[in-house]
Amino acid sequence: MFFEITLDVIPAGFALTSAEKGQTVAVEPRQFLTTDDGEILYTYLDGISSLFLNKYFANRRMKIPPIDTCLITINKQKVAKVYINDFPVDIKIVGKVAVQKGQEITKEDIADILEVGFPTIEIEPDNGIVYIFSYGWRRALYFDFTPIQPDSKSYLHDIGALFARFHTVMLFKELFQLDNSVLEDMYERGWFPFVRILGNKFESLYNAFKNKFSLEPVEAAIITDFGEDKLQEMLSSWLTKNIFQDHRLLLERGIERYIAGDHVSAISNLYPRIEGILRYVYLGEVNQPKSNALVDNLWEKVSTKCLDTSLFLPDRFREYLKRFYFAYFDVKTGKLDISRHSIGHGVARQEAFNQVKALQGVLILDQLFYYL
Repeated sequence: MFFEITLDVIPAGFALTSAEKGQTVAVEPRQFLTTDDGEILYTYLDGISSLFLNKYFANRRMKIPPIDTCLITINKQKVAKVYINDFPVDIKIVGKVAVQKGQEITKEDIADILEVGFPTIEIEPDNGIVYIFSYGWRRALYFDFTPIQPDSKSYLHDIGALFARFHTVMLFKELFQLDNSVLEDMYERGWFPFVRILGNKFESLYNAFKNKFSLEPVEAAIITDFGEDKLQEMLSSWLTKNIFQDHRLLLERGIERYIAGDHVSAISNLYPRIEGILRYVYLGEVNQPKSNALVDNLWEKVSTKCLDTSLFLPDRFREYLKRFYFAYFDVKTGKLDISRHSIGHGVARQEAFNQVKALQGVLILDQLFYYL
């Protein structure tokens, strides 16, 4: 459904405080809200309906239809264009697997969301905008009335990337509600929200840590998902990038040994390559950079390319590498878990060379592939 209306006034936003006539009141001209924000979302939705929908439908003796998606653009001449439900939305993603035209894409197939656009709708930079969309029972609202205010020099910038943030937060809400103490426990055990396990596998893993459940069945399910075909497909993807080609022999041998069940050899081949790739990325600004410099350099390069809501989570990955991969060992206290240092110095416990730690090495390399 599409229609145009001429507004009586240009909306400025929503009041943040109550005030009597003549008193100062704070106004919110731009905001993104989801179901998680509670009652205020529905208050704002009622306001949107009052501004743009009620009068149009009342004049035609029609009920407002159920709304899953709604886009409204407003210009400074008070003309609002309203699109409801049946307009196309294009979402540009980074995929985890190769896909064919027409193939169904699920949450499990998405590595990151880069851009969201509306191919049949033109949005001018000086338009105000309202965008309502849903995932299942969850609903989101974004509005920005700043460009249409009198004498405003505000403009809409990179709508595609902006809306990608909103869809990412809605579709992967669990990643933006993580408990830091739970994450620290995960890091200690070598786990991270790796791109390849985002979705149901990561939710199950996170909930096991959060609720202090046994990790064995969850880890076993993740291991099962990474069979020979998927590992070979991952390796082939890595080798499309020159920085991984420089380590081809050792990467191939590491994956081969993992598939063969030789996790000691898999770890011995793959873990040093992680640091090797980080050093290639660093390019030797200092002859022998410390581990923190390697990790910080990776973060600086990746964070400039990522949205702040990117599923790649570069800030958290920097912390993970420092806490797990570059963790220090202590022979006196027996802290000899798998890490780059414990392996390199030959003190990592024998029993720590297991399939879980081998797979975590694979997933770290895979994360670097998406970053680089």
